Amino acid sequence: YSDPLWRVKALFSSETKAHIRAARAYDEWAAGFAAQLRARESELPPSTVGGALVRVVDPETGRPLALERLKTEAAILMGAGYETTANAFTSCLVLLANHPEWFTRIEEELEELGLLVGPERREPRALTWDDLGRMPRLTAVIKETLRLMPPAGLGSFRVAHKDVKICGYTVAAGTIVGFPPYAVDNSALSYGEDAELFKPERWLQARGDSTWEQAGEDPAAAAPGTGGPQAPGSTRLKEPIAFSVGPRDCVGQALARLELQVFLAMLLSQFRLQLAPVMGGPKAAREAIVYHLTFNMAAGLWMTAEPR
Repeated sequence: YSDPLWRVKALFSSETKAHIRAARAYDEWAAGFAAQLRARESELPPSTVGGALVRVVDPETGRPLALERLKTEAAILMGAGYETTANAFTSCLVLLANHPEWFTRIEEELEELGLLVGPERREPRALTWDDLGRMPRLTAVIKETLRLMPPAGLGSFRVAHKDVKICGYTVAAGTIVGFPPYAVDNSALSYGEDAELFKPERWLQARGDSTWEQAGEDPAAAAPGTGGPQAPGSTRLKEPIAFSVGPRDCVGQALARLELQVFLAMLLSQFRLQLAPVMGGPKAAREAIVYHLTFNMAAGLWMTAEPR
């Protein structure tokens, strides 16, 4: 959504003026950051985000990205690594507060790996890369959070430049087509009748590699994680689509997943978390999550952290 009158409103609205100042400040920061990346290109390892980005070659010119393009890409990565991921942390902790039994299951998993602080292990070993593949319960909780509350749940929109068929429906040229992850991932057609429930165990079952799977003609075909029936011919998902799918999926999703897993593993290994009284309890905390560009909490999430 873009307000065609924003320039006029900027003459009178202090809020709009503040927004413009913030946008300009962010643009200036991104330009400075891109210039630093370019200046330090030889120092940055290719394995780092900045090092990889500064070495990207524009397929149209065969040359490194122009500074303006580099600025844009850096700004997108930083935005994805901050706004959406931070709000995914928030949603995950709120859902865990509503289902404390999963706090316990994650703690047991961390204990099995020797990562949980306890009376007999005051200084657990450091988290390693290999550990990330040995935490199925934590991974399941993260997936379920991204399914129920995808940070950018409204998704992306495209304008059809020609008549096209989508799932048997004819979409006329000029039609705006949206693909909202929240609607898809909370649909019973995707996950069965328990689609709106927080059930990380649905991700602990064996899955194939494909994102999509076509349900068979057997009327007793079970929806993922439910054991209940699913309509023949319906489509069920094997992964949350919080990051979208296909060639235009989120460029920062690998970084976001890594951040979520590492942050939660390290936080929960060191502290016992509870909602602060000001949150009004688990149910009130969940109801406080609203959508404004992303799923977020306007007043923030307040929790007490007790060292283990």
